[in-house]
Amino acid sequence: MWKRMRKHGGWVLAASLLALSGCSDSDDDLPTPDAGEQPDAGTPDAGTPDSGSELPPLQVPEGCNPLASEHDCLLPYPSDYFLKEDAALPSGHRVTLSAAAKLKTRDGTPFDFTDLHPADGYSHGTQMLALFPGGVDDTGLPSVTRPTAATSGSTVLLEAEAGTGVLHFAELDPRAAADARRALLVRPAVRLKGGTRYIVALRGLKAKDGTPVPVPEGFRRIRDGQTAGDALLAPLAQRYEADIFPALETAGVPRAELQLAWDFTTETEQNVTRDMLDVRRLAMEAMEATPPVVTVTEVTNDVDANIARRIKGTLRVPLFMETAQPGALLARDAQGRVRRNGEAEVPFTLQVPRSVWGQGVAPVRLLQYGHGFFGGQGEADGSFVRPFVQATRMVVVTVDWWGMSQADAPGVVGAMAQQPGQTMRFTDRVHQGMVNQMAVTYAARTTLRDVPELSDNGVLVYEPGQTYFYGISQGHILGGTYVALSPHLERAVFSVGGADFSLMMFRAKPFAPFLQAIAAAVPDALDQQKFAAMTQTGFDRIDPLTYAPHVLKTPYEGGPASRKVLVQYGLGDAQVPNVATELHARAMGLTQQLPATWRVPELPAVEGVLDGAALVQFDFGLPSPLPGTVANLPADDNPVHEGVRRNTKGREQVDLFLRPDGDVEPTCGGICLGAN
Repeated sequence: MWKRMRKHGGWVLAASLLALSGCSDSDDDLPTPDAGEQPDAGTPDAGTPDSGSELPPLQVPEGCNPLASEHDCLLPYPSDYFLKEDAALPSGHRVTLSAAAKLKTRDGTPFDFTDLHPADGYSHGTQMLALFPGGVDDTGLPSVTRPTAATSGSTVLLEAEAGTGVLHFAELDPRAAADARRALLVRPAVRLKGGTRYIVALRGLKAKDGTPVPVPEGFRRIRDGQTAGDALLAPLAQRYEADIFPALETAGVPRAELQLAWDFTTETEQNVTRDMLDVRRLAMEAMEATPPVVTVTEVTNDVDANIARRIKGTLRVPLFMETAQPGALLARDAQGRVRRNGEAEVPFTLQVPRSVWGQGVAPVRLLQYGHGFFGGQGEADGSFVRPFVQATRMVVVTVDWWGMSQADAPGVVGAMAQQPGQTMRFTDRVHQGMVNQMAVTYAARTTLRDVPELSDNGVLVYEPGQTYFYGISQGHILGGTYVALSPHLERAVFSVGGADFSLMMFRAKPFAPFLQAIAAAVPDALDQQKFAAMTQTGFDRIDPLTYAPHVLKTPYEGGPASRKVLVQYGLGDAQVPNVATELHARAMGLTQQLPATWRVPELPAVEGVLDGAALVQFDFGLPSPLPGTVANLPADDNPVHEGVRRNTKGREQVDLFLRPDGDVEPTCGGICLGAN
């Protein structure tokens, strides 16, 4: 994926931004954290509340969260302090940042991603941030390889009403040059529930000299009952007394040990998915009434040693954008709901291998292929797809993933650097990209069947009822969303991708140009972490984490009654971190196929044949620590990302699975090994 990106001219803009960025990496060594250890709270700053103590009101800059305002105006994040009433949104609330708490560009201009896409809560994949500018010893924090749901450790993530701990890990930002701007990040390892309140609690944290980390003054006063007469803190303290401290005490987290605690409420699924599900419904109605018109524009025979015939053409699809061009927004009616805006011509490429054409084997399986990171349908011309379909006797069809294709990349990078408030604009076009993918399967069942160039000695070359999806890298990521939305696809293979863009951002090598663009807008390391975290409510509109429960567990109306999914990934992938793949697997409800080198935490695992909800792991023998272990871009690429798809046993597994009665076979005959 990264090698291909470097070849494309669309990255000229990204290259120019590298010179503008002020991003720097830390030279500090990051200790290897452990997980779940009982914290040593040391001597707490205070014990039980002293309601008789009265201090002068705390001096808090206007518009700032008073919990730790001496350190940062926004943090801790996300916080219900910035959740305000708004009857227009499904939850009755809206994330509303004050001008002081908003991120600011180099010239001091504030910006807010929710101006473009209002959020009625925080992301179900949110990254949680706090700041202790004196520095934190990260020994004892739950790590990426040892996440925890326990409430006995130094970091606690609690579902407030249920009183249950939530699987998570924590880490310090390794990219910050100094502790004064080094975020402490708490990251969920599962999809959080929608419309649900969560509590984050930190206790027993120590500075690097072994002394307890100082408690931020606003929180200390609330914890110790010293808010009398403080017009800002007293109402907040009442919320803590009613909704936060009792829940933590019940979960076994003593108030006196707390160094910081706060709560936040996640967005409703209705608000997050409204646009996408409107687009899906309208597109299905339109294409069921009038199937996509297919126009063939080019036919090439004897393409190469693998491909006998390549057909290029267009599909006429319903358009839901203001225009069909990159950068356009969704078209909306007077009530703000998505509306149809005519039609668009979407180019496609279909290729028939030599093993099929003229061989008397038609009809064969039709493979819909999802391309990589800001790539295009031309990837199906490469050294993997063509030999694969030749070996497996499949016809392959591809379209560009509008919104995250090569044509979209310059606009996305440019917005990040020059108009950061418009960064998430591209997610609107991804909605249309999903329509274009859906149009492929609609056409395959209707109008594409009538294309004479697909008649092989009088027989349609593909079987419409055996249309399958294979998405690699971004094709896995966006494919996870697309397959959940598809009214037709019953089987899919996702390879070397994952979920939760803000989790992947600092761990995935292909994000380098985007991080440089972010640094051009906000050079401070802490602000870059805020930037990434706050984009996630926008990403949620297209993120596979949002749609994961609807792939297998609760399919959307109008889709297949059941589906089967195979996910393949490799340990230490430098381009998509393992933690994101494993998060996606948990959210979909997969089972890990054994034997495997690494038992994925909190994922069921069994040996032998699985009938179609499986995670399969490949080990390339990389040394520890593996890329993705820390939140910093890998210095070098490695063979894992490409190697999984090219593994002989892995290809065999995909071939056997993508059949009407296919299962996930243990084709490796043991642990799946890749060539390093």
